[in-house]
Amino acid sequence: MITMKKWLSAALASLTLLSSAALFAGCGDTADVPDPKDTDAVTTSSSDETGEVDHRFDGVDYNDREFRIYTSANSAEISTSNPLIEGTGKTGGGLVSDAVFARNVTVEELLGVKLVFTQCDLTYSGVAADIRKLTQSGNHDYELVINDIYGYSELIIEGNFRNVL
Repeated sequence: MITMKKWLSAALASLTLLSSAALFAGCGDTADVPDPKDTDAVTTSSSDETGEVDHRFDGVDYNDREFRIYTSANSAEISTSNPLIEGTGKTGGGLVSDAVFARNVTVEELLGVKLVFTQCDLTYSGVAADIRKLTQSGNHDYELVINDIYGYSELIIEGNFRNVL
């Protein structure tokens, strides 16, 4: 029995080492990886590179209508997603912040809308009651609610959300 345990332990240790070695084997090849400090070398996939043009939004224009978004920006909680939703509203704040800004500008241009954000400052335990109040009162102040997911489960069960598709 002891030899079986030793054999099994040795086999598991070997598998762990082999998987680690395989994981790190590809780390040395950096020939195709651009230097992140070289802004000319950093590229993104776009319709220009593939030769395909995205026509999904051809003819869509909401004439600068406001698209109102209710978003969580709880200053007391680390997990707020507002920096990824609203962003800073300008460039120069870092890679993610710049990508969020570019995405929001692209959405505004493609759809002909003006994104308007309203921040709420609630803890995760107060989100459900706040959203419930909005949805059950017939309030149409927001087209989109993006908030902490913790309270969403009970709201979904109650039928407070609609399928936007």
